[in-house]
Amino acid sequence: MNPSGKNCPVFSESPDETGEKGSILSCSVANVRADLTARLYPVVRLFLVAAAWTAFFVSPLFCAEPQSLGLGPNALTVESRSKQFVVMGQRSGERIGIQNGRIQLDPSLLAVSCDRIRESLYHELGFADRNRPAWLEIPPGKIYLVIHPTRSEGIELLQVQGVRSISYRIDLPRSVSPEQLLEVVVKALLLEVASRHATGSVAAELPGWMVEGLIALLKSNSLKAFGLQPNTPIQMEILLEPNAFVRQQLQNFQALTFEELSWPQNLIPARSKIFEACAQLLVFKLLQLPEGKKQMGRMLVTIPHFWNWQFAFLKAFESHFDNTAAVEKWWALQVISFTGRDPSQLWSSQESFEKIAALFRIPVDIHMMAQKMPARKDVGLDEVIVSWNVIRQTPVLENIAFQLRSMRVRVANEYLPICDEMRVVLENFLLQRESLSNTRKGAAQTNPKVLRQTAVKKLQAVSDQLQKIQTAENKG
Repeated sequence: MNPSGKNCPVFSESPDETGEKGSILSCSVANVRADLTARLYPVVRLFLVAAAWTAFFVSPLFCAEPQSLGLGPNALTVESRSKQFVVMGQRSGERIGIQNGRIQLDPSLLAVSCDRIRESLYHELGFADRNRPAWLEIPPGKIYLVIHPTRSEGIELLQVQGVRSISYRIDLPRSVSPEQLLEVVVKALLLEVASRHATGSVAAELPGWMVEGLIALLKSNSLKAFGLQPNTPIQMEILLEPNAFVRQQLQNFQALTFEELSWPQNLIPARSKIFEACAQLLVFKLLQLPEGKKQMGRMLVTIPHFWNWQFAFLKAFESHFDNTAAVEKWWALQVISFTGRDPSQLWSSQESFEKIAALFRIPVDIHMMAQKMPARKDVGLDEVIVSWNVIRQTPVLENIAFQLRSMRVRVANEYLPICDEMRVVLENFLLQRESLSNTRKGAAQTNPKVLRQTAVKKLQAVSDQLQKIQTAENKG
């Protein structure tokens, strides 16, 4: 079939209906050209695409030549044991170690550190288990790390489009803090995993709580496990309370809702301070769900196939949540379970102040005359500590400490540190006073008078702080 749609014998030399041989030959030549063009076009197109990618691979952006990046003639190129990381830079001429919170980067050491960060992240997500997802068998994209000897600040994470996969490049200064290195490598690893099933070159949109939460979880383990210093053996510390930082933050501030965690860019500065802690707790609780690690991994790789991460999240965790309202309800229960504080049951700021302030005044009955009813009078807590004997003093102080411990689940967030500090002062005083009675004769011991004066001084500081918060609340 020729371009005009008429049948035409390609090599026939018989005359046509008009008796002119040239018309048939002309038709044959045109048909041959069209046929060759149709056959050669895909080959030529493939050749041009391959040439373009070849030029891209040898460009400085893809990190093929360290010299082209201004790293110097003696720059090293080190590939990590996992084959995923390629580090380029000059060997550190200075003594390697953490100074002022920063470490001088060395290509060989950095390659090992990146592999250890990868192992830790994969462990948290369940990728290192025997029944790991089949998609992990897909060859990962490369992550290139370039150590710039003349750069003192600034870390950049760039996406590099390859033929078969998306790779990433990290430009680093000559020294970084361990936390900075951990953050950028984890971000690159998460983006690389999410990009393995991506159909285009657009980077996957990862939720901030997932990235920050996983980084915080790894930080809660020891940074020593990442081998950031030479001759450091692999050591994974098992912490009894990996969420201690989270617990400390949520004692002073109300936890973010799932809606707030989903849109951190809309948070006011005061709420942004606890985003990392809440993200860590959210990721920790999601991974603890039945099949939680598997579902988190499924969400990560399917994000590129949805309009946004929310749809990927609900699809991956569909066995637990029907919609975002169900997620919000579940998250609120997790916060209450973790902190023991129900936001809907907290006292107001004024009520919290009044209840704590009342503990500084002890009501007592004073008998003036035997024939009359006792008079009610308030005695200061400092007088109880300084003047009362042990028998009268102990049950009063123990009762106040008990009230403070019970009160912390209802007191307003801004008064929670005051509540805890006052309880600690009283409990320490009781403990130290008891130790005095158990001290052997002749052994060095603290003067009981000094012990009482110290406790009174600390309680006065707590009272001053209580009044300061109340004054600030009234002005606000």
